[in-house]
Formats: sequence, C-alpha cells, structure tokens
Amino acid sequence: MNGNCDIKNPLVRDGVSQKQRLLKALHTSYVKVDERDINDLLWFIRNYSKKVQYYNKDNEPDDDWKDFVENDVSTIISIISQKDLSEIKECFTAHFSFIKNAVNIDNQVKAVLNNIFKHLFFISGELNAWYKTSAAGLKLNTELKQTISSQLKGLLKELVAAYKFASTNSYLYDDITDKCYPFVYKDDFLVSKFNKIWIDTTSSTPVSWSSYLSSINEDGSLFSTSSTKIKQVKFAADKLKLYVDKFIGAQSRLIHNSPGYLKETLENWSSHEPNMALLLAFLQLFRYAQGSINKITKRHLDFYYKRVLRLKPNEAVPDTVHVIFELAKQVDSYLV
Repeated sequence: MNGNCDIKNPLVRDGVSQKQRLLKALHTSYVKVDERDINDLLWFIRNYSKKVQYYNKDNEPDDDWKDFVENDVSTIISIISQKDLSEIKECFTAHFSFIKNAVNIDNQVKAVLNNIFKHLFFISGELNAWYKTSAAGLKLNTELKQTISSQLKGLLKELVAAYKFASTNSYLYDDITDKCYPFVYKDDFLVSKFNKIWIDTTSSTPVSWSSYLSSINEDGSLFSTSSTKIKQVKFAADKLKLYVDKFIGAQSRLIHNSPGYLKETLENWSSHEPNMALLLAFLQLFRYAQGSINKITKRHLDFYYKRVLRLKPNEAVPDTVHVIFELAKQVDSYLV
C-alpha cells in the first residue's frame, strides 16, 4: 500500500541569489550628489531671493527680489509642495488636549481657543493667497475653486460667526508668546481682504468682502448651553475638530497633487513672465548637468576597478541543469 512520501526533493533550493545579496547602499544610484528636483530648486530660489536686496535708481536698498519669482504660478506650486503640515497639526493636537484637560476657564484656556480660531484663519489665508496667484484654466485653480466653493466658504462663514460670538462673550484672549504663534492669522480677520469666491451668499447683488464680513451675525451654536464656561469651551473645541480636518485635508490634497500641477505649468502653460520663462528654461536645462554629476559614483567605481585594479568581467557561463527521471509507481521499466 502506497503511503505519503516525506522525502523532500534534494534539488529544491530557497537560498539567496547573487542579485539578492547586493546591498542597496552599494548601488551607484542609491545616493545622488544632487537630489533636488525642480520643486526644490524653485523653493531654494524663492528663499534666496528674499536675502538679495534690490537697489533703486539712487543706489539705495529698496526691498528684495522675492516678488521677482514668488508671483509666478510655478513658484506658488513649489511653495505648496514644500508645505509641512506636521507643525500646525501638532499645535492643534496640543491645543485640543489642553482644553480637554482644563478644569477651569482662565486666560490660558481662552488663548488656546483663540489660537485654534486663528490657526484656521491662517490656513484660510494661505488657501486664499494660493487661489489669487493661480491662473484660471490650470488644475490648481480648478481644484481650489471647487474646494472653496463646495466646502470651505460655508465653513469659514460659520467660523466667523462663532468667532464673533466668542469675542463678544469673552471666550478669547491674545497670547503672542505661544510657540504656535507663527501659525496664527496676525491681523484682525474681520478686516481682512479675501477673494470674492469665499463669499457664501444667495443674494444676486454683488457684495464686497468687507461688507460680507460685517453682515455675518454672531452665532453661539458652536458652544453648548452648559452651566459652566469651561464645559461650553470643551464642547466648542470638539466641534472645531471637524473644521480642522476639512481645512487641513484641503491643503493635504493640494500638496499631494502638486507634482502634477507643476508639470502642467511647465509643459502646457505659456503665460509666464519673460523673466520666469528664462529661469524655468534654465532649470529644465540644469537637469542635464545634474544627471552628469550624479553619475560621479559610477565613474569613480569604474575607474577604480577597471583602471586601477585592472579587473575584467568574467566570460559568460552558460546555464547548466541536472535532470532526474523517475519511473511512475505503476511502471516496472521503460526504455529511454
């Protein structure tokens, strides 16, 4: 009677091949001398231009060269791509945690709540600046217009109404010493100047942004009707998390899609200012120089092994294989 055969095939191997033994760190393309792409270069040029002074006709320093590059849509996209949301996310997390653990309402709690509002206004200001600089017809402009029109303008209106209520009822306190202060809207948001796309109204009569802000009535529905202010603030903080998710999510999508936006402005957008067109053309050509210098590791290894050690590649060796024939169990013999 035939039983199960536990004898393993001696030719089956699961070892590591020569290619699998190669360490990635030893590959010539593992580290490049210059790993910057055009996004990184535009970001660098924009920051560098803020350090270079502009001299007027009287040979006196008069501002810098930032506007020379910053107002171009490609530069704006590079700024978006380099945007790091981790710090402001940490600020929101710390603020919400502080309010959650607070026992009584004091100036510190009020300052934290104030910063949450102003962080959201800060993000709104960034999105507004990106929209104003983007050009109609480009994917960036279309994405911003759709996001603002369908979601953010309504949320911003609710935030303004709640902010007015909080200001009137002494829920807020300014604290410029907070470590998250760089991410707050510095000016009075109620006198800001936003694009009309943020206006959330059903009226057919044109209205200015300032008039629109003035027309928004304060609304305390964000705060609960609890007997103590600290409970009201905690309730408001929980509801504000939804607004944070929406605004941070909008920026995250733009950052994620920024490579495609930049590619479109480089390949299909012909309305750059002459100075920026020359700069972008130079950066495109600069890639060839980068490609050359990034081959220095390979050239060095080739020189060392081929010229110094004078090693030569081995001749090609044909593959070989061992074949074993076994008779089927029901066959006594077979002539090959």
